[in-house]
Amino acid sequence: MMGKLPLNMQRPGKFGNIKRGWFDIGGKRLFLRSKWEANYALYLDFLKEQGHIKTWAYEPDVFIFHKIQFGTRSYRPDFRIENPDGTVEYHEVKGWFTKRSRTQLARMKHYYPEVKLRVIDRVIYGDLARKLSKILSFY
Repeated sequence: MMGKLPLNMQRPGKFGNIKRGWFDIGGKRLFLRSKWEANYALYLDFLKEQGHIKTWAYEPDVFIFHKIQFGTRSYRPDFRIENPDGTVEYHEVKGWFTKRSRTQLARMKHYYPEVKLRVIDRVIYGDLARKLSKILSFY
């Protein structure tokens, strides 16, 4: 059916309080997996407007762990950020850590040590939300 999420995305999953869906970010409609990701996207758009970052994208890249045959064999960070100097870094918004997410982060560090990955945990996110939620009209 048009306009309806697939069944696997309709179920609440492990974390039933997470609101995933379509969000308006800087005039674009994006499907994001949580309000935290949507709010962080608003924050990245704000940084782009201020000239602090050049651009950002949501989940554009996948890192494959080629030597792993079973279990967690890949990882897709939430955001790819390009800085004004041309360097690239990835940001992962993580309110909860599962066994799988811990494995992904550990394998990223092991197999891709040259990739800069920043985890936005509940402490960092909470600090951003307190400082910017009124300015950016967070969800």
